[in-house]
Amino acid sequence: AVREARQWPQPEQRSRHCSKSRAQWCLFELAAFLKSKTSQQQHLIVRPIFMGPLSIAVFLTFAAVAMAIATVPIRDEDKHFAQLLSAIVFCGFVVAVPTASTIRSYFRDLDTMKLQLSSISVDSTRSSCCDRHHVRASGERMFCDRKIVKECVQIWFGSELSFEDTVRAEVLDILNRNLTQKVFSTPWALGVTSPIMLAFMDVSASFTQPDNTWKLWGHPSVSFLLDGLVIWLLFVPANKDLLILLLRTWPEGTVTPAWLVIPRPSQTRSEDSILDLQVPCERQDSGPSQSSGHGTAASPGHSGDSRASDTDLHMEAMIPTLVESVAKMEVVNPEVLRVTPVFRALEHFAAALRAGSAVDFYHKSHRSQRISTFWSHSWHGGHWKKIFAIITLYNGTAAVLLSLLTGGCTMWCLFELAAFLKSKTSQQQHLIVRPIFMGPLSIAIFLTFAALAIPVATVPLKYERAIVQFLSPIVFCAFVVAVPAASTVRSYFRDLDTMKLQLLSISVDSTRSSCCDLHHVGPSGERMMCDRKIVKECVKIWFGSEVTFEDTVRTNVLDILNRDLTQKVFSTPWALGVTSPIMLAFMDVSASWAQHYWVPWEHPAIALLLEGLVIWFIFVPANKDLLILLLRLGRRRPRSTCLELLKNLAVLAAAAVPCLVLVVAYGLTRFADLALFDALNAMNRALAFVFCTLLISLCNFLIGLGLKAFLRRPGW
Repeated sequence: AVREARQWPQPEQRSRHCSKSRAQWCLFELAAFLKSKTSQQQHLIVRPIFMGPLSIAVFLTFAAVAMAIATVPIRDEDKHFAQLLSAIVFCGFVVAVPTASTIRSYFRDLDTMKLQLSSISVDSTRSSCCDRHHVRASGERMFCDRKIVKECVQIWFGSELSFEDTVRAEVLDILNRNLTQKVFSTPWALGVTSPIMLAFMDVSASFTQPDNTWKLWGHPSVSFLLDGLVIWLLFVPANKDLLILLLRTWPEGTVTPAWLVIPRPSQTRSEDSILDLQVPCERQDSGPSQSSGHGTAASPGHSGDSRASDTDLHMEAMIPTLVESVAKMEVVNPEVLRVTPVFRALEHFAAALRAGSAVDFYHKSHRSQRISTFWSHSWHGGHWKKIFAIITLYNGTAAVLLSLLTGGCTMWCLFELAAFLKSKTSQQQHLIVRPIFMGPLSIAIFLTFAALAIPVATVPLKYERAIVQFLSPIVFCAFVVAVPAASTVRSYFRDLDTMKLQLLSISVDSTRSSCCDLHHVGPSGERMMCDRKIVKECVKIWFGSEVTFEDTVRTNVLDILNRDLTQKVFSTPWALGVTSPIMLAFMDVSASWAQHYWVPWEHPAIALLLEGLVIWFIFVPANKDLLILLLRLGRRRPRSTCLELLKNLAVLAAAAVPCLVLVVAYGLTRFADLALFDALNAMNRALAFVFCTLLISLCNFLIGLGLKAFLRRPGW
């Protein structure tokens, strides 16, 4: 594998082939993927690559805000609070605007992807071998990938039409579920907003002084901790759902930050991706093997046309054997099946995944009988964004706990899809689909919440003006992250719609094969085997006919993708993970009240912890669901850049309403103990805030139910 990889063309040469939107091998991969999916235990994780930078930006924004809250003293004048709040609002705005634009662009891309999948066709895909007329650069003949792919699809699914139907059904459902519901999940929201909880925890810990009488119900530390928990666990998920829903509802627009865009699917080189079968060259007692397609001179005694014809006949005779071997989906050489731990791929700043790396990493892998997780081999669309996405996917939850398809119409994608469906013989195999932007997005949101949580846990707030000054930079930082995030999520939902349309119109015969585009002649003039024939034969063997395969794609694959790309992308665990700094801040503030006079029912530390838990576990998931619904409903792209920005702002404004209501409720509940019981009691204030948070989350849930009725529409 290493030897063959070193013979691949340079990046600038590969880019010419990867720019083709209808690649035969992408269709083959799609068919093989469907063929291999024999159990529901096989998970497919799809994450948009912008989720990595987005999560980092959001987390840093919340961390900066939390640090200011936990450290800046706000005691003397009201203007200090106003200044702090203004700075927080400004920082949040800087992050929220590009974030919202990115998420909306993401939902637009989802709509486009759904359209592509609904119109997928095997015959319409392109093949590099056909583009090269089945002649390599060295003049050797090439196998036709198009023939191989189409034959495999026919073996696996019975017919190309059956495969296309399966793609439109299963694949579209999987991507739709993974790229919508699981991308902006509640754990992710809690992770990126965890600095909020950290700030509350720090402020709560500041009240654990010996001079503070410890009363559980009235201790300020418990009250602060409860406030942080309520905001983090209840308000953040609920408001996140509302924001995503607004961004998805209004995805239309044109502004998309370059560092957060969801990449378009690409294709891979095909002629070195199959078995290393030796095609005989007529070089005995003759000059170099030539091809009539290149116009070079023939060898003495033999014409170039006759030798090319003999090679073509020999390769045509080899295609059935090759198709049969590929359709079996068995490992030909045990040395090929090699695995490596995740940390090996990510060590040295993910040197193995970065572009331009010429180091041999073969020694870091070892032979294995099975592969627990397979990463997509296509690395087009920005290496560093995908690296961030992988880091957040594998390390995001652990970090939170420690701190607290234009390519859908290509032939080889179709072949992978057929192979996936063929191998899916058991419901125990799960398919995990995640958009790669979820990595950057998760990191940005987590860092934003961390930036907000650090000031919350460190800045003392004694006066109203200081509170206003403190909230201003928080709101601004959150806004800066939210705008590109909202734009990305909206674009993602647009891609889902496009993908569904592509799957519904998938066809084996409409896919293109590079070998057919090259007329089965390699760059060097050698003949190429037809991938299309091989794929179609494999599909026929696996599924009985191409029609059966296409029907399977339109049903099973569409259902799987729709479920994985919508329900499992923006999941509650993800929202809780990215907003975990909220809970950490509440825990920090609660710890500061540990030395308070211990009265369990009046202790401020317990009250703060309760508030943080309520925010994190109740409000954050509820608000996340509402935000995703809003982003999904607003996924349509406007005609101008200004309308795109205004649409992101409108979605964010709608999603910010529950957050503002939660902030107002938190401020009003500071007087609940005196108003209801005529006595200072932190636990009474925390319980009042918990009740308000539950009410706000319930309203978000009811609003989300109403918005789901509009999801069948194309989007606003």
